[in-house]
Amino acid sequence: MVDSQTQSVIESLPGAALVVDPDGRIRAGNESTPVVFGLGVREIVGATLSELVARDVLPRATRERFELLTADIGTDSEARTFRSEVRRGDGPLKQYMMRLSPYVVDGEFEGVLWSIRDVSTTQRYDETVDALQQATRELLAAETPESVYETCGRAANEVLGFPGVGVREYDPDEHVLRHVTFGATIEDVGNRPPYDIETSPHGRAFRRGETVVDEEISPEADPYEREAFTAAMYLPIGRYGILSIGKVAGTFDETDVRFAEILAENTAAAMRQVEQTLRLEEQRERLMRQNDRLDEFASVLAHDLRNPLNVGEGSFELYRETGDEDAAADVEYAFGRMRELIDEVLALARDGQQVDDMSPVELTNVARSAWANVDADDISLDVETDAVVEADDRRLKRLFENLLRNAVDHGSAADGVTADVTSVRVDDIDSGFCVADDGVGIPADERDTVFETGVTSSETGTGLGLAIVEQIVDAHGWTVTVTESEAGGARFAVGDVTVVED
Repeated sequence: MVDSQTQSVIESLPGAALVVDPDGRIRAGNESTPVVFGLGVREIVGATLSELVARDVLPRATRERFELLTADIGTDSEARTFRSEVRRGDGPLKQYMMRLSPYVVDGEFEGVLWSIRDVSTTQRYDETVDALQQATRELLAAETPESVYETCGRAANEVLGFPGVGVREYDPDEHVLRHVTFGATIEDVGNRPPYDIETSPHGRAFRRGETVVDEEISPEADPYEREAFTAAMYLPIGRYGILSIGKVAGTFDETDVRFAEILAENTAAAMRQVEQTLRLEEQRERLMRQNDRLDEFASVLAHDLRNPLNVGEGSFELYRETGDEDAAADVEYAFGRMRELIDEVLALARDGQQVDDMSPVELTNVARSAWANVDADDISLDVETDAVVEADDRRLKRLFENLLRNAVDHGSAADGVTADVTSVRVDDIDSGFCVADDGVGIPADERDTVFETGVTSSETGTGLGLAIVEQIVDAHGWTVTVTESEAGGARFAVGDVTVVED
């Protein structure tokens, strides 16, 4: 017999394992030993190698090879290996890899630790490792979360050979695991109910961040559709979700678990890489948008500021020569016009930056506050909303100022015949709000261009007001569309807004 520590070591080894003392007597064996020799551990322990040969359990050539390789083995010796054939009962000869290493206790040589592995099992193991490496390369080459999950499911199904495979993604908003793929397919996953994090075995593995093996599955109706499986295994894919695996016969061995854990860990690494790539892509697109805005600013500054600057210079020279009060008024106008353009360009730059810090804002308050900054004469404002939305209050106020000012400045016709705008209305829509007027409206063929920089129907307009509106909308992740109002005027609808309460 051997001590408990040694017994634990040989039980952990893959394949059969024996401890043989210097006299050739077997002192211990693990639970896999009968698979090789066809005898129980109790029958083998205590017997000598010669007795096993005599019983036709161990080939004579194997014993002789063993004795030759261990004749000079000692405490500091390296492990020795050889191949041999062993026949179990009346079955065929099978190829095994024999590994012989010194068995040392308290620094003293006590015999040989003999591990025996089926060559075909070793080959399958190596092939699986190679296939997992290939699957890992595919995972790391994936460009979207969906392709990562599909590759994971396919590898668990085809490489590891598990018939029941599912990948489920964590939904932090609902605190559930949603089905993404079964095996290598994503068909019909939308019809599968999500699994609760707190009550499902899938959720238990996700919460703990460790593998959970369930070998107590009822063959009757199961809430997780596992009736066909004898065992199920759940492995966390980092903070992203769960890889679940079902087995239709027997239970999972250590190799099953380890290979599945490697696949789940590599899937999590691939997801982190995809996230990082997507963040870099977003940053790149943000920089491109910023560069586009810089081009717009340069265009506005070069073109629109030149006219008032020329007017101001010429009028100032005239005023110096003649003291003409009209010339002085022209200078004042030129400075005011330049100040207006500069303010609008700065707003276009600042308000186009992504909103990172939002808070609840009451639409009624912000709309009326913005209206106070609009020169509206006899035009009325009707606010028909009690909604509270998530927004940057400063930029939301500028958005309302520009939309309300646009309604006032552009809602009237210049022909003196068409009715002028008399009222502006702020109202709720699904997932957002709208600003509508009863003025002349915007022709359908011009609605696609109203948000472009420099587009204006007024000789005194900057062409930046609605461009700033679109920038603020984009910065919040919202949408904006322009249509005809019920009264025939213009209607600007802002959607995809997070409404806190109505």
